[in-house]
Amino acid sequence: MKSPHQSSIGSFSRRLHFDERSDDPYQMNQHAPYWEMDQDLLEPGPFCGRVRGIHTHAMQLTLFERSSSTRVAASGPKNCFLLGFSVESDIRTYYQGSQLRVGQILITDPHDCIETFHLGRSQIFTIAIHDTLAQSIAHAHGYDSFRSFVPRNHLLLQSVDRMNLMKQIIIAHMTDHLERHAPDNSNATSAFLEYDIMESFFWGSTCSPVKGNSRRHARIAEEYLKHHQREPLDLIRICNEVGVPARCLQISFHKSFGISMRAYAHALRFNGARRDLIAACPEGQSVKAIALHWGFSHMGRFSINYRRWFGECPIQTLYHPCSARIG
Repeated sequence: MKSPHQSSIGSFSRRLHFDERSDDPYQMNQHAPYWEMDQDLLEPGPFCGRVRGIHTHAMQLTLFERSSSTRVAASGPKNCFLLGFSVESDIRTYYQGSQLRVGQILITDPHDCIETFHLGRSQIFTIAIHDTLAQSIAHAHGYDSFRSFVPRNHLLLQSVDRMNLMKQIIIAHMTDHLERHAPDNSNATSAFLEYDIMESFFWGSTCSPVKGNSRRHARIAEEYLKHHQREPLDLIRICNEVGVPARCLQISFHKSFGISMRAYAHALRFNGARRDLIAACPEGQSVKAIALHWGFSHMGRFSINYRRWFGECPIQTLYHPCSARIG
């Protein structure tokens, strides 16, 4: 889902703040400035999300909070490296088939699309660093480029105490800015924020490669499910595609994403049906046609389960799009 504000942070020269809440994951996609984001619920029930943060001309600090399990596919602000982390041990976030632990900072390149699975509630901090600032950081530490300073497919490792300190620093900057009630345009203030954040992250850090792939089979299965999401789950066919026994694949998938293949396939279908209901014209399409299109043959059961997932009947989504439709 493309944000209407998608742009490069580096094209701005003043600090801005944002703080938005939403009870609909699809509306939440719009609330992160300069991001392209799409997310699916992975479990039925109410959803509550919040996006807040600030940015200078060369850096954005963002805190994403979600109350329910979600799969998120996102691209950050253009021309920016992304750092992502969580500081709470009970939060389960998966990236590239591995659980992101406390003390690990995920780093991705500009223009990368990041897919993460968040099981249960989640609280994720991200820092988008414009390429020009990232290169200057690397030069200050004696490296030719940011990617020679932090090699690709590496995680930045920090102690839990330092991660908690980073959280406090980021929230302090957010709170300080909001309490000013107006943007601070000074270059000196922006430079102080950028220096404070970068030194907190990179001073005393070590790098570790992202472990590769005993989880490759789970990734293949996940891609298969996404490309055949309107079809009933066919475990035998998936196992033949991946080339491993069913039990091994089920265990591997759950270890890699924190969710079973059946539950994930179910989530894809319900989220797909909701998107189509939001986009549909009530005069030209029916709930039954959309449900059948997504493989739901029993209308009564579909309506009951849809209400469990999204808090309203499918007919309400179709005929009352103002609460659900984006844009």
